[in-house]
Amino acid sequence: MTEPDPATPPHRAEAPPETAGSAAADIAAADIAAAPGAPDGIAAPGIPDGAASPGVLAGAAAPGVSHEPAAPAARSVTLMEIVSLFGRIGLTSFGGGLSAWLYREVVGRRQWIPEEDFLGALTMAQILPGANIINLAIYVGHRLRGALGATLAVLALLGPPMIVVILVTNAIQALPAGGWLHDFLEGVAASAIGLTAAMGLRTTRRAWVNGPWTLLLTIAIFAAVGVMQWPLIPVVLVLGVVGWLAARAKVKEEVTGA
Repeated sequence: MTEPDPATPPHRAEAPPETAGSAAADIAAADIAAAPGAPDGIAAPGIPDGAASPGVLAGAAAPGVSHEPAAPAARSVTLMEIVSLFGRIGLTSFGGGLSAWLYREVVGRRQWIPEEDFLGALTMAQILPGANIINLAIYVGHRLRGALGATLAVLALLGPPMIVVILVTNAIQALPAGGWLHDFLEGVAASAIGLTAAMGLRTTRRAWVNGPWTLLLTIAIFAAVGVMQWPLIPVVLVLGVVGWLAARAKVKEEVTGA
């Protein structure tokens, strides 16, 4: 019997290539998990997808990966919705205050336009020639659906009320004279005044965020136009320049302070 040569190392059975590769992958994964400062979320070699790698807690997200749901895209307003809204405002808004009704529907209920944009459009509508509500209808319609939206908004706002006024006028002429209709319209006008005042207070409250000078300008315009009966356009132009200079000075002061 032949004795093994002591200089010859004992024979070791070689593992199949697949087994050797898997063992090497497991050793590398263990080294990565045990290494200090190794970031979580690194997939170890040889570990199938979906399996938790060493050192990673269950349910932990990989760095830089957000699982928050994406924000839904803004819904497009249809032309029928524009026609329905402005037609209803034209038919149900008695005694004035249409700007307040439009504000409540477009900004408050449906949230089609941000409040800041609507108030800015309201300011421009009051300065530009023409009725405020017509200018606002053009702005809102064009903002939502372009030129066609603006055209349909104005037609829906003016068309149905015009037909109703013609029919009611003919009906009133056939009825005996009485003060009940005048009293009814006076009561409805009071509610419109309340809506207009509420929108004015909301605008003033938001303007107060920019500083007390906005409230001073509001009081000055009210005193000049409402109390002293000065012409609107010169007052707005002069105080508008004053407000622009005040806003510019405030922005410059913020930049300097920063």
